[in-house]
Amino acid sequence: MSVLKVFPNPSVQPESGWSTELGVKQAFKVSNWLGYLDVAAFMQRYKDLIEFSFGYYGANPDSLGYDLRYVGFKSINIENASISGIEFSVIGEGKNW
Repeated sequence: MSVLKVFPNPSVQPESGWSTELGVKQAFKVSNWLGYLDVAAFMQRYKDLIEFSFGYYGANPDSLGYDLRYVGFKSINIENASISGIEFSVIGEGKNW
């Protein structure tokens, strides 16, 4: 017997989306130090984003409690999503003397 299950959801819609990223990487030298500066901006958009939702997906529980056979995960569509941000990093090496 499996402890947790993944239940079907015939009404779930496929998610769709797009993403883009724009970045710049530049080398630099300061005295005995050599480094790289990396800056990137990104954006992602999703329609009908799919998420696994944990819950009870059986008949209504009776007064005796829940039937563990109906506890598990189900794919559901959540709202449209937008993710954006900026990444910044500096990497370098050199000698102190």
